[in-house]
Amino acid sequence: MSLKYTDPQRMQITKETQFKKLIVHIVGNKQKEEPLKLSQSCTSLSPDFSETLLNFFLSSFSTDDTFHFSDVISSTKVLPKKIAKIFESQAEFERDSQDIAQFLYDSCNQPNIKKGELYVTYIEHLRYGDQEVNAVGIFKSEHKETYLKLKETTDGFELNREEGINPQKIDKGALIINTDAEDGYRILLIDKVKKSDTAKFWKETFLNAKLLCDDYGLTKQYMDLTRNFINDVCHAQNEIEPVQQVEIVSETLDYFNNAETFDKKEFKDKVLKPYPGKRELFDEYQKEWEKNKKVELKDQFEITDSALEKAKQRFKHVLKLDTNFHVYIHGSQKLIEKGYDAKRGKYYYKLYFDQEL
Repeated sequence: MSLKYTDPQRMQITKETQFKKLIVHIVGNKQKEEPLKLSQSCTSLSPDFSETLLNFFLSSFSTDDTFHFSDVISSTKVLPKKIAKIFESQAEFERDSQDIAQFLYDSCNQPNIKKGELYVTYIEHLRYGDQEVNAVGIFKSEHKETYLKLKETTDGFELNREEGINPQKIDKGALIINTDAEDGYRILLIDKVKKSDTAKFWKETFLNAKLLCDDYGLTKQYMDLTRNFINDVCHAQNEIEPVQQVEIVSETLDYFNNAETFDKKEFKDKVLKPYPGKRELFDEYQKEWEKNKKVELKDQFEITDSALEKAKQRFKHVLKLDTNFHVYIHGSQKLIEKGYDAKRGKYYYKLYFDQEL
């Protein structure tokens, strides 16, 4: 097998990475008539404190999914315009950050969105793949935590209780990376809120961010799509036995491991041809997937190794038999025979092999 294209998209902090600018605003919920409090100047940061904050803020980001502004050119899109202005010059960073906070405040369309501190940052010398880039970070903290602070006194120690923010538990975040500007930059997201309405607010209403369907994204999406299709559609009620499900998993992984270019027709023929009607069900399932994910998946693309390795970990080769046995299957179902023992009143499997390893 020849070497496939390896995706370069990895975000890394280096010794040179630093917060060049950081400003904090308080953004309330406009629907509940909570105020918007804007700072007029940036926070001063020592090099040590900057390094600490960088690790805290950026450690929560995952590069599994990459997004981009869905319409960076439109004059009606406030945020992309402000981000582009900051990348061009930070001379009016404070004013631009205020406009971003104002836009977030004005965009609030639900009473259950929590108020919080909004951090707008400009980060220099960040590593993204094989290039050095700058980035704009937008972080929102909505929850306070209680901390105990020990203070030494002349008589011993005094214990005080304080409320503060845990930077490792930022509720929402967006790291907009200054690359591929003509295609809406590259955006990494954090959103700890699982409720669909508030999650949609951050990603869709405020950021207007769309999942990036490059080769990396397409590799991941098709593997996730197939894994969910196997779990949701390929089961006994649809005339596919558990051992056949496991073989579909094996055939899927074999295809992605050995092909350099994904071809949807070729993939369906290899993986689903033995199961009548399932290729058509796969197409229907994909349409619903695209609708829910708001993506359009291409029929052909280059498979990327990094996306493949991550997605493979979520596939299961396990045949679960009651609570007694878990059988791990990596080969063909032709070496497995299912039967029923009337005397015992139980099903059984025969496994054919050459030698024990």
